[in-house]
Amino acid sequence: MRLAFLAGRAARVVDMAGDDVARLGRAADVAPAWRPGTAELALVRPGGDIVLVAATGRVLARWHPGRVPVSLSWTGDARHIVVSLRFSFVILDPKLRPEWSRRSPAILSAVAAPRGAGFAVITVRGGAEGSTVTELRLRDAERPGWSIRAARGAKLFGRIVWSPDARSLLVERWVAVDWLLVEARTGRIRLLEPPRELLRERVREITGWYA
Repeated sequence: MRLAFLAGRAARVVDMAGDDVARLGRAADVAPAWRPGTAELALVRPGGDIVLVAATGRVLARWHPGRVPVSLSWTGDARHIVVSLRFSFVILDPKLRPEWSRRSPAILSAVAAPRGAGFAVITVRGGAEGSTVTELRLRDAERPGWSIRAARGAKLFGRIVWSPDARSLLVERWVAVDWLLVEARTGRIRLLEPPRELLRERVREITGWYA
């Protein structure tokens, strides 16, 4: 077991005892992303390059997107990496070669599912009279033309948290102080409220699902 993390302006890998495995050099303030089932890690250099490195630090691939990425997320099948560039996202293959991309309103969150090739994207754009409109879409890295608009409104400010089987996802709505449970296949949604006694605490930051 190995853990990748950012330390200042550099990326490092340690084992579960906390001992150094590798120092991966300078990195931007973007969370590194392990490729599922491998010892390969994607990270962003300060200049914006995305690099794929082995856990030993050896560079396996590199791609320069022209804009500094804000997030990286591998699909659960380990065949694609979803790169958020704030106003667009790009799907790369395991050698960091672009497969397809889409422009979008400002991206708040783009998170791949832990199984398969699905991913979810929350965007925000300006509405009438200074309001904002947020939208949740479900997409598939294998099917560029497929998407489902699962939710739209003014309150989708929060995290995307996938279930371990990738059949559902939760979206926190910080403003409304509730959660949306979304069925990944159909986009059907159900509103969930935290336990009543917790509402006074302004509950945030779902950490994950227990399978």
